[in-house]
Amino acid sequence: MFKIRYVPASRLQFYHFLISVIYKNYICPTFKNDIMISVNEYFDAKVKSLGYATTTGKSTVGVMEEGEYEFGTSTHETMIVIEGELITLLPGETEWKSFKAGTSFEVEANTSFKVKSVGQSSYLCRYI
Repeated sequence: MFKIRYVPASRLQFYHFLISVIYKNYICPTFKNDIMISVNEYFDAKVKSLGYATTTGKSTVGVMEEGEYEFGTSTHETMIVIEGELITLLPGETEWKSFKAGTSFEVEANTSFKVKSVGQSSYLCRYI
């Protein structure tokens, strides 16, 4: 077991730190500094994610502050809500749909979708 010695300035910073600890210790325990993990920030740092690649493909795991955002896609995406709630307007839809922890939605390539994060929410996005 490892000890966490970190005092975050905000809940979002804590989630960012926690995601990196989980990745290094559980998802990829053979983590080495030469493995590329990208750090992404969008919408004035209100959305942050860590991008990584495995044998099954590319993914990001991230956190959104409460707010409304619009994302564009270049590949097919599967969004899995880890914690919180995302209310989403998917391409071609006219009604917003709620997705809570443990649920997912899919978005086709070369489209855009809108998301409202209810409070802070975390997600896993898999790119296919």
